[in-house]
Amino acid sequence: MNLEIYCEDADTLHELLDWLQRDPDLRGTEIRVIQTAPTAGSMGALSEGLALVSRPEILTALTTTLGVWLGNRFTRTRIRVKHGEIEAEIETRSRRRAADFTRELLDRLSPNDNSLPPA
Repeated sequence: MNLEIYCEDADTLHELLDWLQRDPDLRGTEIRVIQTAPTAGSMGALSEGLALVSRPEILTALTTTLGVWLGNRFTRTRIRVKHGEIEAEIETRSRRRAADFTRELLDRLSPNDNSLPPA
């Protein structure tokens, strides 16, 4: 399973990277920083993201970890997560329960073919 995660700024991205690397449920997951060129017609420098490579059943653990991280943020935070052709963007406008963010991410990133084991 391959996932990409993007944040609005490098500081937020590196905070998330630190959070993910400390999560014991994500042990064995390859996490690396990637750089992407700006899209056609946009201005700006390269942006950074995170690429995660792991086994398919890690999706539940990852969305749980992301939900907890987002739920603990005091500032507005926007992330975009790509799982193949599926994209989910979450923006925190206020603090919500981590379970709300987790469920939203899992619902949006899970393939419709039910190829993943139940959570």
